[in-house]
Order: sequence, then C-alpha cells, then structure tokens
Amino acid sequence: MTSQTMPLPAAQSQARNLRNLIILTLGGALAGAAAGYFIGHALKSSGLAHKINPWVLLLSVPLGWLLSVALHETGHVAGGLICGFRFYLFAAGPLRIERDGERLRVTFNRIPALWGGIAACMPRTFGPQLRRQMLLLTAAGPLFSVLGALLLMPAMSLRTSYLSISVFLTVFAFMSAVLALATLLPTRLHGFNSDGARILMLLQNATEGRRWIALASVTGLAALERPRDWPAELLSLLGDGSDSSPDAVNVCLLRHIWHLDRRAWEPARLWLERGLANIDFLPKPMRGRLHAAAAGFYARPGNDAALALHYLNLAIQPGLHNPKEMHLIVASVLIAEGRTQEALAELDLAAATVKSKPPHLAAALEEDLDELRAAARCQGIL
Repeated sequence: MTSQTMPLPAAQSQARNLRNLIILTLGGALAGAAAGYFIGHALKSSGLAHKINPWVLLLSVPLGWLLSVALHETGHVAGGLICGFRFYLFAAGPLRIERDGERLRVTFNRIPALWGGIAACMPRTFGPQLRRQMLLLTAAGPLFSVLGALLLMPAMSLRTSYLSISVFLTVFAFMSAVLALATLLPTRLHGFNSDGARILMLLQNATEGRRWIALASVTGLAALERPRDWPAELLSLLGDGSDSSPDAVNVCLLRHIWHLDRRAWEPARLWLERGLANIDFLPKPMRGRLHAAAAGFYARPGNDAALALHYLNLAIQPGLHNPKEMHLIVASVLIAEGRTQEALAELDLAAATVKSKPPHLAAALEEDLDELRAAARCQGIL
C-alpha cells in the first residue's frame, strides 16, 4: 500500500509510533547520561577513575544492554513455562531460538527490528484461568528486569576490589532498570504493544484484553488441531478484525485460515483482503505469514498468478515465519505460472517436511500435496 492510498488510521499510527520512538529515545538518552554521571561520580569520589580500563567502559554499554534485553525476554519465557505454556520463540540481539516441530532451532537473528527482544509461548489448555496466566507471562518480563536492577547495590560494593566487574554490573543494572520502566509504560511502538499496555488490558478486562486471550487460545489450539476443527464459538471471541491494531490483522489471518481449511473460498477471500488492507498496522517481521497466505490463496482458488507472485516475493523476505513452511506456497505459485517441473521439485521438498509435523498438521499437508500434485500432472498432460 503506497503512502498516497494509505488510510488515515495507518497514518495516525505512524505518527504515534514516531512520537513514542522520540519519547523512548530521549528517555534512553537521559537514562544513559544518568548512568554515566552516576558511575563517573562514584569512581571519582572513590579515587578509582584513573584505574578503569577505557575498553571496559566502551564494551559495558552494548553488552549490558544485550544482556538486560535477554534477561527481560527470559522472564517472559519463564512466566510462560510456569503456566504450562509451550515455548515458541526467543530473540534478543543476535540470538534467535525457535521451535521447529518438536525441536528447537538456534540461529543468528537476521532481523534488526527483533534485536530489541521478543518472546512467545503458547497455551496448551484453555479456560478462565488463561487471563491470569497471560498476566503472569506478561508481567514476568518487567519483573526479571527489576531483579537485574537490584544488582546495583552489590555492584557498587565490588568497586574497590573488582573494579571492571563492578562497572559492568552497574551498567547492566541501570539498563535493566531503564528497560523495566520503558516496558511498563502503556505504549505501542511499530505495532508492538508494551508489557504495560498488555497488563492494563488484562487488569481492566477490556475488549482488547479479551481478544488477546482469545488470540492466544486459537494460536495454541493450532498446535493441537487443524484449522477446520477450531470451535466456531472460540473464533467468535476474536471479533470482526475491523479496528486499527496488529491484533485485528492477526484475527483476519486466523479467520482466513479457518475458512480456507473448510474450503469456504469466498469468506476466506474476504478475511484475507481485510487483513491485507490493514497490514500496515502489523510489525514488518510479522507480515510474512499474511503475505504467504495471500500468495497461496491467489495462486489456487484466487486464480491470479501475477498477484500470487507479488505476495510470494514479499513473503520470502526475512521474518518470523519459518522458510520451511514456504515450499507448498512456492509450488502453488509455480503451478499458477505454468512452471510444472519446478513446482514438482518444490513439492518433493514439502513432502520431506511433512514427517516432522504433528498428525493433524501432517494430514492437512498431505491433502494439499495431493491436490497440487494432481494439478501439476494435469498441467503437464495439457
């Protein structure tokens, strides 16, 4: 969507993102200046300023920040595991750990937007306790940051005997304190709701909070059942996806997937188009799944090869989606373009990944594989 055709709510969202970014940047700069003044004053008053290695000061800031981010996200993961959730994703700085079937995959984080940290866990059970569990998962991140900030006092006590360690721990403690305060502010930046915003939603039991719980329920259910078996009453709790928020776009995607697996093409198309119309509200690393869904839909029931290729080119960019999940989508686009042999090669790659999937997902993938192979064979004969 170009800037000329961007709806006003998206433009307002970008303005809000810029305002929040300026506030957080200024807050971070002030916190950094305060940390520098505090450390410098402490070293000067103790007569240790001349003993500190400049490299310690230089490296303490980026390392302290990365470790404070990692600690914060570890808190979210710990909160999820305590609640019995299934771990899905952890990213902090260059480190990215994600679930790939039943295995965990450790890779280099190639998405700069995620260097600031993200973690995700999915519930295994559903019910009235989920609101309390989601609250614990969300609050655990800032709580761990507060625990990191509490290292400030022992860090200062080490300055006479272990100066370098003292300086590093002091920087780390300051960074953790800043992160705790920043994430507890109820804001939204580049589509991401802060922990404070999520906590407020849940405590107030607001509409957005209830929808977020329903989103977590459906996302967790996706690991247990194929989309067509998701309860309609649970999907109704997601709302109509008409407001200007990232959660609304995810609602549209889940509803599209549900109708698609039921072969209800027209409602699947309507939900997909609603999500695509508001995709600017979704953080860029999260847009790949919606782009992939659009590529697959327009390649098959949508019967528009050019549009399918357009969305495929967007979907293959780095993001939170797993590249291994793209083989079926690529094959469907190749078939739509009449490139049968290349499509068959992609289908072979897709077939190799089916064995690692849970039975309910494997069954759905086998159906898609059979349909695409039949389409490719028919195309080859013609």
